[in-house]
Amino acid sequence: MQRGYIKIWRKLEDSGLLQMHGTLALFMVMLMKAVYKPCRVGTAELDRGQLSAGVYQLSEWSGLSTQSVRTSLKHLHNMNIITSKSTNKFTIYAFVNYNEYQDIDTIPNKQLTNNQQTTNKQLTTKEDINTLSIKKETKYTPQIPDELLAEWKVIRKNKKSGDITERVFKGIEREAKLAGITSERAVEVCCEKGWASFDASWYNKIPAKQDSLKRTGDLLTGRIRNEDTITIDMD
Repeated sequence: MQRGYIKIWRKLEDSGLLQMHGTLALFMVMLMKAVYKPCRVGTAELDRGQLSAGVYQLSEWSGLSTQSVRTSLKHLHNMNIITSKSTNKFTIYAFVNYNEYQDIDTIPNKQLTNNQQTTNKQLTTKEDINTLSIKKETKYTPQIPDELLAEWKVIRKNKKSGDITERVFKGIEREAKLAGITSERAVEVCCEKGWASFDASWYNKIPAKQDSLKRTGDLLTGRIRNEDTITIDMD
């Protein structure tokens, strides 16, 4: 038997309800129990988006304890999701902005405006598009060994950090200078540590002895180029 449906908006993610499991459960139950058109339920005259229930009935519907129901109702009131009016027999709950989110043909004003803007952009003619000046960052090849560059690109790809542009590498050079090392050494550190980028403050946390030993080994194996300098104390 078809029982209709309710609409759940993705902006629910921003409300905080997803982290309040009991409150979310009660919200969903109440939303499903709310009437979609004015009607009479028992002795209660309900408008669209309203329901009548007591704490014990809400507990039965949701599977929550009565204390949890009271706490969750307080949360829904504080979040301005529902309002309520009590009688000596039951309480009538009403969803705020029910029509805005449950009407089939109604779209919130903000989304409507966004959709109109999108439509207007789509109406831009091909000639207009051709006159637009769009500046895109091009790929950039840093002056570092190909093998080292390839290793770093794999790390950045795995971390979804994007292409290595000139702007990205100039940032590496700037941070390397602050750390007192070459940009090539900075990229080496990125590969050793699995970093997509380099920050002088991260590098400064590496024990000096550990880095010195690494650099000495690189020099002895020929990984550091001639222009890199290092002093080895043989005493």
